[in-house]
Amino acid sequence: MRRRLLALVTERNLPPADYAKLMHKRISDSAALAFCEKHKVSIDWLMCGDLQGLSRMVQWRKEAMGAACPGGPGADFLKVFCGLNEKTQAMV
Repeated sequence: MRRRLLALVTERNLPPADYAKLMHKRISDSAALAFCEKHKVSIDWLMCGDLQGLSRMVQWRKEAMGAACPGGPGADFLKVFCGLNEKTQAMV
């Protein structure tokens, strides 16, 4: 569990205060559940390594990204990129 937690923390760049309670020898269920609800993590994946939980997390993330950017996840980047001149686009 700690390996999955540290991988998630590294990926999402979370502060140590958010996951400190999960690094103890005995992890309380309430602390794990609170962490999972706050950071939208599947508790099945975090606690047991269930790959269906991981796929649910990926789906949740895609849905959140689609809601944040109505034109898709790369729409804002494309708007800015198309506004640049050719020399700057080549540099990017």
